[in-house]
Formats: sequence, C-alpha cells, structure tokens
Amino acid sequence: MPTGVYIRSEEYKAKLSKTMQGAGNHFYGKTHTPEARKKISDGNYSGDHSYRSLHLWVRRHKGKPTECVECHTIDGILQWANISGEYKRDLDDYQGMCNKCHMIADKLHPPIVHLRKRPRWPKKELKNAN
Repeated sequence: MPTGVYIRSEEYKAKLSKTMQGAGNHFYGKTHTPEARKKISDGNYSGDHSYRSLHLWVRRHKGKPTECVECHTIDGILQWANISGEYKRDLDDYQGMCNKCHMIADKLHPPIVHLRKRPRWPKKELKNAN
C-alpha cells in the first residue's frame, strides 16, 4: 500500500500497531546473524571504493577546498585532487586545486581509472543496416 495515497483513520492505525506487536511482528523471536550485524554497523562498507566515493568521502571530511595550491586562485571550480595517484583513504593525500590545474596535474600523472566499477557511459551496440 503506497504511503500518502490512502487516508488512514486513527482507529485503523491503532489496530495495525497492535497487530504488529509481539508475535504479530514478522521479525518476532528472530535475530540477525553476527555477519549481518557487522554489515549493518559498518554501513555495508566492503573495504573497496570507487573513484567517486573516495572524492565524496574527502569532501565530506575536509569540506570544500578554499584555494588552489598551484595558482592560489579562489574563483571558479575548486576540486580535491589526489597527490600520489594511489587513491588511498588518506585525507593528507588530497589537495585543493582549480579545474585547470587539476587537469594539468592529471595529464602529468594520469589517475588510476580501474577504480571505477563500471564505465561512465555504457557501450551501445551498433545495429547493422541490412
């Protein structure tokens, strides 16, 4: 039953609440396995990471970069750039750069592309015109 579509009366809500308590609950008397508890507590983190998830993690912990370390600009698009090219989960391995300096740095030391789990744009099969 989709939420927000049907108007539920207070009487119906109370009845549903009562039936879902105790033995009426589908999870009553059951527990999660230790493996499932670990996955829940870790937020399903498996240890591997993608290119995008690493940059989002850095942005979440360091915030937005305020200045480019190369040209010292504070205008335009500022990004976190990986220094070593190893894409470790280490906050000291990232520095703030403007888009222009980031592209120049990546041409000198290309990023490791195999961290992406799937290609950005899936290949489309070409149809033969026969």
